[in-house]
Amino acid sequence: NKEDGSKEFIVSDSSQVFSTEDWNTYTFISSGLTTTVGLDCTQLRKKVWCTNGSDSVFTWDGTNKVVLDGTGGTPNVPKFRYIDSYHERIWGLNTSANGSSLDFNTLVTTSGIQIAPDDSRAWPLTNSINFGQGDGEVGTGLFVKDGKLYGTKENSVWIVHGTNPTSYFTQKIIADVGNLFNESIVQQDNLVYWVWRDGIYAFNGGRVSRISDLISPDIEAVLKGGVRIVENMWETQAQFAKGAFYGSTAT
Repeated sequence: NKEDGSKEFIVSDSSQVFSTEDWNTYTFISSGLTTTVGLDCTQLRKKVWCTNGSDSVFTWDGTNKVVLDGTGGTPNVPKFRYIDSYHERIWGLNTSANGSSLDFNTLVTTSGIQIAPDDSRAWPLTNSINFGQGDGEVGTGLFVKDGKLYGTKENSVWIVHGTNPTSYFTQKIIADVGNLFNESIVQQDNLVYWVWRDGIYAFNGGRVSRISDLISPDIEAVLKGGVRIVENMWETQAQFAKGAFYGSTAT
């Protein structure tokens, strides 16, 4: 969302990233990203921040992509899996070294100078808290609701309290329900929805309630037929000409 009212959409297939304003013309942003993980992005200070937990975090300002890997005067931002913006800071959850870590940038240097989140001095190692480190779960999602930052793990929901790096701390507010994957988190009508093991849940900021069963048992029941037949038919020379033959195999 740009300050002039226009919008730019970020599109990714995990490996490649593009931007578009009209879904007809696309601008190349990045390629060669790890294909086994999805991309998660957030916006702060006129820049989009993107991460996947495997490749280096990068920013996009509508014109330039900058990789934040500690080279060329950039900060070495932790490779967290999930990202969001809160209190004018970038927050990231779940790194390969610590699946419960919640890292965030500083806004002021030790000498009192205000800096941007992508300043080389903005990511000290001390700016990190945890959602229950060592509890056998890993972080699965991060979102902001009603001005508060929440995180989900496989079997729990957490909230961040505090207003600055010296006062930030986390609290587990739900201990028996979690979220399976960040991509399922959707906010609508002042509720947050996500998928867990036994269905879809709604979260109001303090409590969760299950609002549906899982669809997977019904789908599995439909697909239990003993015989499945798949047929391809070529009837014209033009159809045959579209393929290729290798020995006895037709492609």
